[in-house]
Amino acid sequence: MLYSYMEKPKPPLTPEEEKAKEERVKKERRNEIILTAIIHTLLLPVLLVIAILMLIYLGIVTGWEKIQEWKENGWKFRNRDAEEEWPPRRKLISHTEIECRNELPVLFDKYYVVYVETEYNEPLNSFIRNNIEYIRKEFSEKYYHFVYIPELKNISDEDLAYAFPLDAALMTDEMRDGIRGITTEQFTRMFAPLIGMDLTGGKAGLLSLGCYNGDFGCGLYDDVNYSKSTFFYMDLQTCCPDKIKEAFEEYFRFYCGEKHAPFSVRPRDEYPLDNWQENELHGDQSDASDYSFYYDQKKMQDVAEEIRERVEILKQGGYIELLLHTLGEDLVKQINDSRKTATPLMHITVSDDLRIFIPELDNREVKMPSLARALYVFYLRHKEGVEFKFLSEFTEEIFSLYRLASNRLDDARLRATVDSLVNPVDNKINECTSRIKSAFLRVMDEYAARNYYLQMRNREFRREDSKDKNLLRLYRDFAKYISLPRSLVSYSEAVMRVPIVKGSSSQERCLREEEFWRRNHRMREAVSDVEKFNKKKYLSRKKRETEKQRLRQKVVEASMAVLEMEPKNFLAHFNLGDMYCNAVDYEKSIRENTLIIEHDAYTWNASYINRAQAYLYAGEYDKGLADIDSYFKSLRRWEEADKEAERIRKLLLAKKKPLL
Repeated sequence: MLYSYMEKPKPPLTPEEEKAKEERVKKERRNEIILTAIIHTLLLPVLLVIAILMLIYLGIVTGWEKIQEWKENGWKFRNRDAEEEWPPRRKLISHTEIECRNELPVLFDKYYVVYVETEYNEPLNSFIRNNIEYIRKEFSEKYYHFVYIPELKNISDEDLAYAFPLDAALMTDEMRDGIRGITTEQFTRMFAPLIGMDLTGGKAGLLSLGCYNGDFGCGLYDDVNYSKSTFFYMDLQTCCPDKIKEAFEEYFRFYCGEKHAPFSVRPRDEYPLDNWQENELHGDQSDASDYSFYYDQKKMQDVAEEIRERVEILKQGGYIELLLHTLGEDLVKQINDSRKTATPLMHITVSDDLRIFIPELDNREVKMPSLARALYVFYLRHKEGVEFKFLSEFTEEIFSLYRLASNRLDDARLRATVDSLVNPVDNKINECTSRIKSAFLRVMDEYAARNYYLQMRNREFRREDSKDKNLLRLYRDFAKYISLPRSLVSYSEAVMRVPIVKGSSSQERCLREEEFWRRNHRMREAVSDVEKFNKKKYLSRKKRETEKQRLRQKVVEASMAVLEMEPKNFLAHFNLGDMYCNAVDYEKSIRENTLIIEHDAYTWNASYINRAQAYLYAGEYDKGLADIDSYFKSLRRWEEADKEAERIRKLLLAKKKPLL
């Protein structure tokens, strides 16, 4: 049953009540207007005072900033109406572009500026010698290195080996003396023809590498061709002696500036690293050796493709005779002979000590080091192919083969060598594959040898993510294999007794990769959370310390999870070294940072700062100062790290200073 409630009707108002009601409404409205007017009258002066105070404050701030600017740039009045036009005009120097299509024979980086001259120029050399510190400082502020050839005579043996792409053990005293004794004119006349620089007329100026082909200024990408580059020559020959300093200032302003540089890449916070080192910094190093093999192969393919395109241009233009004349009769004959008389596939036999012999060539031995022989026989036994990053699954089999190939009796040293071979971060695997290829090229032609040395299978396939079925993941198969038919291979009894290890399936490897990248992603997210938290200022001290501890523990757990799958992940070690120091576990922090520095002090030079901080809190001030000095001696530096290093240095000096 539904119940409802109805209100009783009210009686109508009398005329006197209606009149009284109207008067009451009018009075309330009048009072409201009066109150509003009073409030506005009182608030207006207050708002006016606030506005005046704000204007005064803004005027003080602007004036203080202007004073600081005048202090830095000189107490000069600047006429804004007379500002320079855009783009600004160069008055004293101009640049010339030089397109270089040759492989650079020396280490020449985008961040190097070299003084060159074809004839000795006394005013320029005198200015550089007398102002070398000023010039170097101006270039370093723009993240450039200034190279003055006469200074090479004062360079140490260690720095000399580092500056040139030569093994220190291979650099003889004669080579060192030759480098130190070279003059600027000699260097210019040797280097200029290599890049296609015109030497007609007097040359004296600054030479720099503008960019590589495919380099867009934000770093080096996979498709960068290092054999194609653009150099820029800044002419200083015509500068009057009294205008040399002004010319250098113009160079610093217009050609090294962050906004005005017409050719140089945007200055980076770090000095450049190669792809291998960049992968390490991001924790993506498990594919390093495979990608290195891939890029080397791709580079050769690019060279072959470029040659094919240029031959096609000559054919279309009717210049076949010019092509044959350029190649030379001997080279053309060699190409024809190799195609006609390509060596047929031959048998190979593997002895007890893994020496490789070819019966069809009078049992000639294919000579290679013992480690390379062990790796080669391993791939002969695994027809399916194996990626370098998965070689660790076959450590025991490779170790057993290496014992047969080596005459050493020290299993510990053999084990350490094999561990280095299967480590994707170590380049030993690519060194071995290169030795294998060279060994077969010494005994047969290229067309036959490609069936014997290691090649790469570059395949792509897609599969669903193990956790998210709506997500498709792309996988690349970079398996290395030997295409030689196994019917042509015979092994000794000792080799056949070595058990063949069955590795994981492709599905298992995909799942493992997925899990690793999830752990790596969690680690990087945890570090990012710590960095974001450090910028917050509003939490109380107690809450801040509690949250800090929680986030640090999160980073430690995530980093340990990554190291479980990849013990040589140096980003994880770097994170642990940083977190242990903040968690007052200085011994562990020192151990982690030492591990990284011993691995690669150039890539991970920030570990010097972290270890110095740990030494500071541990009371080992001399060691901390030595680490700070090591950081400042390193080439790869950036502004934030410099400030942090200076801060720690001051603390170390203050702690070390004896009490008076």
